[in-house]
Amino acid sequence: TALPISLDEVCNRIMRERNDRKMQEKVGPTQRKLAILDRASMPKQQEKKTFVATYLGRTDVPRASGIEVVRNAINKLKLCNPSQWQEVVVEIMPTNVKIVDQKTQDVVHEHRVSQMSFLGLGQDKR
Repeated sequence: TALPISLDEVCNRIMRERNDRKMQEKVGPTQRKLAILDRASMPKQQEKKTFVATYLGRTDVPRASGIEVVRNAINKLKLCNPSQWQEVVVEIMPTNVKIVDQKTQDVVHEHRVSQMSFLGLGQDKR
């Protein structure tokens, strides 16, 4: 249950940042320039949450919404050979989600949050 909570935290942070940008647009040009300079002088370090998970693979879905679509895709992937499954680290950041092989540290997949229309999680009920 930690992964959905972290996703919610990341989404809330993105919304706060968007609201901050809207507020900056409402202030005068001089104040806006000062705010931009202050942010530019700070090093950018994204907040990151990491989780260990089992990566079953990827598959196409008929539409990009609905938990039932996700459940069906996970069930389809569960039918694959378990020897192909990978132990991975899932890194969730405000701008992207990265899946890294736990053993080799190779990036399995990386997706920008802005291009993700839907995300769902499965549970191991072994």
